[in-house]
Amino acid sequence: MTEHRRRIDTVLEPEYVADLSELSLDDLRERREMAEDVETQISYYRRLLHGRLDLLNFELRRRKPERVGGLDGGYRGRDDFVGDYGRDLHFLRQVDRPSGQRF
Repeated sequence: MTEHRRRIDTVLEPEYVADLSELSLDDLRERREMAEDVETQISYYRRLLHGRLDLLNFELRRRKPERVGGLDGGYRGRDDFVGDYGRDLHFLRQVDRPSGQRF
């Protein structure tokens, strides 16, 4: 296999899964571990992206004209804002950085 700077490039190479029956058990385990690490990293990035999308969706909903409770052009009060914001940030409790993460 050729040298790559990113582990995902290595895992996606066709040679990475070619002739697996010819590999030693240690080499096979090493490849499996690398593939699992890449999967964990991708999952982490996906959760971060979804968190950012949740924040953007919250902000878009907050700015909609039908949210106007008065002439101030926004929320009726601090409790309204905090309540909605807290519900929209529920994902923060679920996003944990994978242990042993290597970037």
